Amino acid sequence: MEHNTVTNALTWAAILSVIISAIISGVVAYFVHKKLVSHAFAALKDLEKDRKEYEARQKAQIVAELSALWLFSGSDSPSADQRRRLNELSFQCALWLPLDIHSDLSARLTNSAGARNIKEILADVRVHLGNLAIDPTSIVHF
Repeated sequence: MEHNTVTNALTWAAILSVIISAIISGVVAYFVHKKLVSHAFAALKDLEKDRKEYEARQKAQIVAELSALWLFSGSDSPSADQRRRLNELSFQCALWLPLDIHSDLSARLTNSAGARNIKEILADVRVHLGNLAIDPTSIVHF
């Protein structure tokens, strides 16, 4: 009888040990998982932020290239390649610029009366893309 009592005590001790180990393992696994998910989420947020910044830089480059080509092809009759590139860039701008900035840009590119200075438009694009405001007069051109 004493043997059964000892065996039962060992069995209950083993069962309790397994239960406690399982609980501790579960708690540790939960916190490790939570930490890994937190790091993965932070990495995804950083990646999304980087993607948006890259996209903004690409869009800014489109407006900058269009402005530079337009400025330096205005005095001469643009070549067919220059006109094609100017049209391509202008069309790209029309797809993403907000209406007010696009209207200002279009007025400037067509030399409409009262059109805003190209530097003012570049400064507006900069703000639109989430960058800090810049004084248009600080933009240098040659």
